[in-house]
Amino acid sequence: MKIRTAGLALAALLAVLAPALRAQSSGATGAEGGRRLGVGAGHRDPVTASAEGNVKQVDCTGNELTLQLDAADGLYTLHARDATRVQFEQDVAFDAGDFQPCSQLKGRMAKITFVEVDGKTYDGEIQGVEVER
Repeated sequence: MKIRTAGLALAALLAVLAPALRAQSSGATGAEGGRRLGVGAGHRDPVTASAEGNVKQVDCTGNELTLQLDAADGLYTLHARDATRVQFEQDVAFDAGDFQPCSQLKGRMAKITFVEVDGKTYDGEIQGVEVER
């Protein structure tokens, strides 16, 4: 296949490996010998969990947010790389209009949905927060 762009001819190459060659490639292989990426002992499906409790501490650096949630089954340290991308739902009205997690989340009851992580200084990556009161 050739693609012309501004007078230049570019050739696109596609290499298809025969089944015998696919089986020899590194990585996990399926029943047909095809490679399955992201599966195996080193990779597991993400586990989404939720915990409900009192937000004990909130630390913000730029858009990054880390908090501690005191839930019935223990203390969780949860993280959001970009808090502006986390969905915040409110069961209560706040004085300042838009909810500001860095200044308004501490001391509130919340239900937080997160993806569990291993090998980090926190227990999970925050997906959503429901502020209860």
